[in-house]
Amino acid sequence: MTILDLLLAFAALALALLCAAGVVAELLHFRRRGPGPPGAPPRVSILKPCKGEDPDLYENLSSWARLEGAPGEVLIGFADPADPAAEIARRVAGEHPDRVRVICAGLPADPIVNPKVHILRALQREATGEVLLVSDSNVRAPPDALLQLLAPLADPRTAASYALFVSPPGATLGARLESALFSTVVLPAIAGAYRLFGSANLIGKAMAVRRSVLQSLGGWARYATVLVEDGCLGHDLRRQGHRIALVDGLVEVRLGKMTLRQLWDHELRWMMLHRVRKPLVPLGMALWNPWFLAIAAAVAHAAGLATAPPALLAAAVFNGAIKLVPFLRRGGRLSGAWVLPLMEALMLAVEVAVWWQREVRWRGQRFRLGRGSRILSVRPDVPAPRPWWWTVPNLVTLSRLFLAPVLLVLAYAGESRIFLALFCVSLLTDVADGELARRLGQASEKGARLDSWADFATYTTVPLCAYWLKPALLRDEALSFWLIAGSMVVPKLYGFAKFRKLTGYHTRGAVISAYIVGTATVLMFADVSIWPFRIAALLVLPPKLEEMAITTVLPRQVTMVRSLRRALELRREILQG
Repeated sequence: MTILDLLLAFAALALALLCAAGVVAELLHFRRRGPGPPGAPPRVSILKPCKGEDPDLYENLSSWARLEGAPGEVLIGFADPADPAAEIARRVAGEHPDRVRVICAGLPADPIVNPKVHILRALQREATGEVLLVSDSNVRAPPDALLQLLAPLADPRTAASYALFVSPPGATLGARLESALFSTVVLPAIAGAYRLFGSANLIGKAMAVRRSVLQSLGGWARYATVLVEDGCLGHDLRRQGHRIALVDGLVEVRLGKMTLRQLWDHELRWMMLHRVRKPLVPLGMALWNPWFLAIAAAVAHAAGLATAPPALLAAAVFNGAIKLVPFLRRGGRLSGAWVLPLMEALMLAVEVAVWWQREVRWRGQRFRLGRGSRILSVRPDVPAPRPWWWTVPNLVTLSRLFLAPVLLVLAYAGESRIFLALFCVSLLTDVADGELARRLGQASEKGARLDSWADFATYTTVPLCAYWLKPALLRDEALSFWLIAGSMVVPKLYGFAKFRKLTGYHTRGAVISAYIVGTATVLMFADVSIWPFRIAALLVLPPKLEEMAITTVLPRQVTMVRSLRRALELRREILQG
């Protein structure tokens, strides 16, 4: 046993214990003990900055207008008068005219500004409360949220409080993964840091701060040019010796029909904000990720270590299994626990990808950030046009094209079983890409040419693979092999000679013959029978001769020509037009 082996084993044990401590801390902290004894409540101004129509926005805003507890007001703000949130905000204000006001902050004059803080500055000027409660527009509050957030402020040494958040499992996979992330990673990590190390990082989903303390720091104007205004405010409060309390109540984040792309963008933005402020956070989260530990176990085993691999693997299993506790506690079902390993894999990908991220995408803008999340530049988030091959059927076709050299390597190495399995996968992709293109409405001329290249690459490898895997069979069945290979290659070369492009007609006969040849080739390599291969060598000739005839009659290249008859019709149309 080497020192490295021993250190890795102890590190695995420490990471498992840390994960368990976070889960236990979450269980102990969020026991809903109640908001504490009532006192003389201060006047509260609830600030709700909005941009765009978040999921369930009307219900979210209404929940803050119906809170129990202290007297106060709800100020809903937006920057653009044409914002879709404005109409919903006015509807809520009309239903609660004695408590809710709507304020338009106007568009910021300086582009280098946090758009949320720009709205908060306008809301602060209108606010009359001694305590400012800030909450995002996608957050819904339980009736006692205000009492929960105000209770710690009864202690004059406490300057701010905040609540963490959960989300009910949504209807989409993206929403279910995000909900699982909140309950199994975010809550244990933050509650564990708070209870074990006294670390209170102010989080703006729902936070209350004394107005006098905020003004002593310069108000929201101080944070106009940083993107993580809540974290920077918390840092300043701690530096001045103020306390920050994490309450034991929870608010609810409404995710709506979150897509996987939206989930990826959200988590990458969140991790990027951590990276620019606390670079150790992404590293720490990766270290206790079960997939990272499993990969580390595999690497340690490959390096010949004895103790570390089982310790790391045990830590990976333990860290994954113990997260079932908060998952089930927050409304998850055991039958839905399959999302947990998927969520962990996604987060590991985010924790790696964040180190190549240069900008943050948020609310229709791209922010380039410096140290401490300071905004260096802002530009519109105009989605780059996707390349033509970025469609599901074309990606399936590309996978077949990339499998061709893999098949050659496997055949050369004599791995006949793996070769046969991947050759079957390659044939299935040939069936799937065309069907997907039709069903998704993504058929295109370039896609048809790509399919032709993939077919060309696949079938031209067959004789060489047979030479390495079955040399005797290649000698005995040379005529069948060369008939099939020639029928695949010669029409393509003839079309390339005429049009300087690879043809892709996909005639009905060619499609049927491709299925026959593919099935016969599989049976041949699997040593089932050689007769289907011999028959296929004869059946493939007529459709390939038809392809050459189509090339001959067409004056220019056309894709997706189903028959010679259709080619003659196209010839007349082209010559007359």
